[in-house]
Amino acid sequence: MTIEETGQRVLLQRRALKLSQRQLAERSGIPTQVISNVERGKQDVFAQRMAALAKALKVSTDYLLGLREKIHG
Repeated sequence: MTIEETGQRVLLQRRALKLSQRQLAERSGIPTQVISNVERGKQDVFAQRMAALAKALKVSTDYLLGLREKIHG
């Protein structure tokens, strides 16, 4: 999976939860600018930040990395 694809998953899940980038930043402890860069595929997500994003977005890191499709329900 590319950083662009990971960023797209972050963006789609953030929107599905109706969160702004600022709200996601507050939930995950990751600066808003980093979230913006990740969503645009301009910055990779390191392991520690990936775990924080996954927790804040209520999905697994495997989902964000494209190793597993999101399970609905």
